[in-house]
Amino acid sequence: MDIPSEYIAARRTLLDTLEILEPHRDALILVGAQAVYLHAPAGLAAPAYTTDADLAISPDLLATEPEIAALLAEHGYVPTLDPGGWDSPHDVHVDLMVPDAAVANRSRRRASLPGHHSKAARRVAGLELALLDNSEHIISSLDASDTRQVALKVAGPSALVIAKAVKLRERLEAADRSRVIAKDAGDLLRLLRMCDATAIGARLGDLARTTPHAELITSTVTWLAAEVRGRDSQVVTLAVAAAGGSERDRDVARSMRDLVTRLN
Repeated sequence: MDIPSEYIAARRTLLDTLEILEPHRDALILVGAQAVYLHAPAGLAAPAYTTDADLAISPDLLATEPEIAALLAEHGYVPTLDPGGWDSPHDVHVDLMVPDAAVANRSRRRASLPGHHSKAARRVAGLELALLDNSEHIISSLDASDTRQVALKVAGPSALVIAKAVKLRERLEAADRSRVIAKDAGDLLRLLRMCDATAIGARLGDLARTTPHAELITSTVTWLAAEVRGRDSQVVTLAVAAAGGSERDRDVARSMRDLVTRLN
């Protein structure tokens, strides 16, 4: 299957960003759609597709210098209105995010990182497991003419399932529904299909017993299970929309409902 040009550009920008932030590489973890597709390149008949790059930051591993915002600005990255948002010189968006529970509660959006600009990164709920459930992967270009390869920690399927579900819940429950995206539900289904939903559930159970994030895991899985059971489930409707007619609607809906039950 052909790789969309936007996805190729997003991977190129990810590699560019990792080169710029090389002094901080040990503190960076790939999250978002690019992490999903490394674990689950298939899973829906619809092709893997993303237009941006998402990186979580582990504050405990982050050096105080060189300063992140200055590094990115020197290479032509432009900050957006949202903290942690950066537009690359090639117009690909990059998000630098810190798990909400990993930073002091001083600002609702900005992540306070010693030695770094207050808007260099954004605090985001739901990414907490990425700091614990990750493994190193080799990130390669999707462009045959680009031979770069970079070793980077990538959030595991269990961490990504929780992050996607938290994101869906926040956006579905928000007053402004403009940020609800069908693709998020499609990526969630892709993970559950290709990474063994039962194994993901077992891993989440282990993390709930051995980490401080039992409440995050339990509340998120409980919400997701209840949401997809409903006849008018918004998550199921979004997953069907993400499939874009590449599968029968009832098959997508059945798959989402069946796989979510395996997380418990």
